[in-house]
Amino acid sequence: MGFTAGSFGLRRYTVAAETGTATGYLRASYARQTLDGYRQQSALRRDVLALDGEWQPTGKQTISLHALYSDLNYQLPGGLTRAQFEANPRQARPGTATSPGTVQQRAYYASRTALLGVPTKPASRSA
Repeated sequence: MGFTAGSFGLRRYTVAAETGTATGYLRASYARQTLDGYRQQSALRRDVLALDGEWQPTGKQTISLHALYSDLNYQLPGGLTRAQFEANPRQARPGTATSPGTVQQRAYYASRTALLGVPTKPASRSA
């Protein structure tokens, strides 16, 4: 179990658990990270859950499990010109006469991803 705190509202929480027997193991971990961000429109939230395990039902076969789930959402502050950066490096990309800025657009990226692998492997043969 762990906790990290840092500048600009950084918070990271982690927890992991593992169990095992003579024929296998199972490990699970979870992490959550949040950040307010240095610039306007640059906050983030990320959750990651991982599950790994291995089991040997017989002396001749191994079954593994690898699963990963991530849920992330982060705001996009956009690029700045040199003049905009020099005026205020913490600002998000401002709007123009023809396009709203990233704060008005509420620009962000979000993704939920799940990956699963369950490979099996026969025991190697002796020559």
